[in-house]
Amino acid sequence: MSRFHDHAKSSRGVPKSWSSGRILTEPQRQQKRNRDRITKERHRNEERKEKEDLKLRSSALEQDVHYLREVLAFSSLQSGPCKCIVSGQRAQGIECGLAVCCTPTNDQSYTLKNFSDQLLRQVHHLTPSQVCLNEPVNQDALIRGILFGWDKVQNGGFWCPLWEIIYQIDTVVFVRSRLLTRICMLRMIHLLLQCFVQTHDFRNIPAWYRPRPSQIIFHHDISADYIAWPGLRERLALTGSRMLTDEFFSYLASGFRFIWKRQISDVYELDAITGLCTLSSLFNESLWDIRNWAMDKEFFEVFPQVYYDFTLSI
Repeated sequence: MSRFHDHAKSSRGVPKSWSSGRILTEPQRQQKRNRDRITKERHRNEERKEKEDLKLRSSALEQDVHYLREVLAFSSLQSGPCKCIVSGQRAQGIECGLAVCCTPTNDQSYTLKNFSDQLLRQVHHLTPSQVCLNEPVNQDALIRGILFGWDKVQNGGFWCPLWEIIYQIDTVVFVRSRLLTRICMLRMIHLLLQCFVQTHDFRNIPAWYRPRPSQIIFHHDISADYIAWPGLRERLALTGSRMLTDEFFSYLASGFRFIWKRQISDVYELDAITGLCTLSSLFNESLWDIRNWAMDKEFFEVFPQVYYDFTLSI
């Protein structure tokens, strides 16, 4: 009995062995617990990132499927082949692709221009303290708004006044445009809006998107300032905005094509730590290159006088 008691006492100070048979001291055991906890946390973050990425890819695919159904429904009503752009290139051997086939209107009224002028004018009454200037948060709102729907962003709590502007432009002007068209156009419009809020600081936008001297000297409609191509902006500033009819905006929204040879899911990245979606560096680099901003030939068939305005890069 005494020997058993002595053995029990002596074994109390001996560290317990792991299942592998290895015996660790208490500090070593604590270090291992910390490492295990860090590893598990990293795995959880990776799983969360994969789920979020899958959700985003699924949403983008659903958007394309939805548009394709519209394409098929519309093409069944047409007498001739569709002239859409597929992934930035003209379709060959097929009637249509993932671009939305919508017949541009020939409406010569100025409803969209007047709407845009009134909306964009609001930015000049805002101060930096009233808007979101956090770049990752802004990009996340843009991407999620386009992929998931703006109501999802609105229900998130904070709603920036600049987001309201691009949301309304999206739903009125680009309502039937391709995903890439919406991302490109709204991204650049949003950046320019931020420039005007920050006392006309244009360092954070491409040189070709900065105001031309003619835009500063001559009075013109505000909508002209947000058109990407500098040559066209200069024409509108010098000659007036009679061209900016509803027909023009309709052809602009349907005929624009951004040269991007990758998948839509390559446009954005998901930050596993913050959970925010941001535009990929590759897409941003392509977005900054005016040579990737192109129009379908149907646009120039309707507006041949502006053809060379689109070749002036700076």
